Amino acid sequence: MTTAHTLDARQATAPLRHGGREYTRIDLPAVLGQHIDAIPYVLRILAENVARTAAGDRADRALAALRAWPHGAAGDAELDLTPGRLLMHDTTSTPALVDIAAMRDALAEAGHDPAALSPLLPVDVSIDHSTAVEAYGHADAAAQNLGHEMRRNAERFAFLKWAAQVMPTVRLNPPGSGIMHTINLEQLATVVTTQQRDGATWAAPDVMLGTDSHTPIGVFPLLWTPL
Repeated sequence: MTTAHTLDARQATAPLRHGGREYTRIDLPAVLGQHIDAIPYVLRILAENVARTAAGDRADRALAALRAWPHGAAGDAELDLTPGRLLMHDTTSTPALVDIAAMRDALAEAGHDPAALSPLLPVDVSIDHSTAVEAYGHADAAAQNLGHEMRRNAERFAFLKWAAQVMPTVRLNPPGSGIMHTINLEQLATVVTTQQRDGATWAAPDVMLGTDSHTPIGVFPLLWTPL
């Protein structure tokens, strides 16, 4: 381990032992320096992500800007954030997946394997923006509304189901399973995630990007607070 401010994660790591297993993690005190306690948690999360996934001069400038935060130094460095997963609802995911489907068709027409094109990151699709209340005031109102939703959106839901079947990184949370914010907080968020890299098991904060205006606000406070 070294205290040098470096973007090579292998030179700024520390072991983490839990449950009889050993993990590799970014040594944030080594990355951020002696004033780490004055840096907000959300910026520590960003620093960990940059140190683990980025490289080059842009990453050096990003970490320098984060280290300068306690000193009130203003900067215009850009952060190259690499999330571990995406969360989209049906309204935003459908056009994105349609674009991918169209590109897969183009690959097939050119004689290539369309299966080669899928999202690189895991994508959870939540069907929660199609709900409309038509029935109310009686015990089976929820079931009736779900039936109306399935009927009105049958073609779109069939497409999303197809996308989840042919693209291994796309997972569909079906109608009636709840709003995306609740699904993320109660079912999808892991707080800490693991990944295999360079023959080691890494532990890292669960960083997710959501395409809904509310979701990111609810995610960051759940991130790896013992940093």
